[in-house]
Amino acid sequence: GTFYLWVKVPEGFTDISYAELLLEKGIVVSPGSFFGKGGENFIRVALVPSLKDCEEAVKIWRKAHAEIEKK
Repeated sequence: GTFYLWVKVPEGFTDISYAELLLEKGIVVSPGSFFGKGGENFIRVALVPSLKDCEEAVKIWRKAHAEIEKK
């Protein structure tokens, strides 16, 4: 089975713009709006890579989020 996380996007982003930002960093997520009404403010994260790859993605994600907070 696969585990999914539904994560609210930071203020100032749409689900699509935030997914694109993360994609630029090498993290692939799905915009919530792709799954229907109500998902517009969320991204879906599928925890399908190895644990090591998930841990690396979290490090990159934290760095990207820190950059957002500086702005």
